[in-house]
Amino acid sequence: MNLHDAKNGGKEIRRGHWTYNGQMLRVWITLYDYYIGSQDKDDPPEFRFDRKEPTYYIWFEQGSKTGSQVGGGQFSSLEAAIFQVDKVSPSKVNWEV
Repeated sequence: MNLHDAKNGGKEIRRGHWTYNGQMLRVWITLYDYYIGSQDKDDPPEFRFDRKEPTYYIWFEQGSKTGSQVGGGQFSSLEAAIFQVDKVSPSKVNWEV
């Protein structure tokens, strides 16, 4: 593992990659024990406030900066996180773990 120790405290659950424009890009799904709320007063409470519950986070490797990652959202189930990765990836994701 790594991804900076699964982005500081998360546990790596899935890892995969896809090819875009001849470059292999990686994706990780990590599990944390908290959900980070938006803190936006206009959001409903279920999105606004932090809460302690298992949450799956997506991390995508940036194509222009290999080794640099960006977040792809947080989800309450592994299935929802995998669905989102498959939905936004420009080609088929090959899951390694």
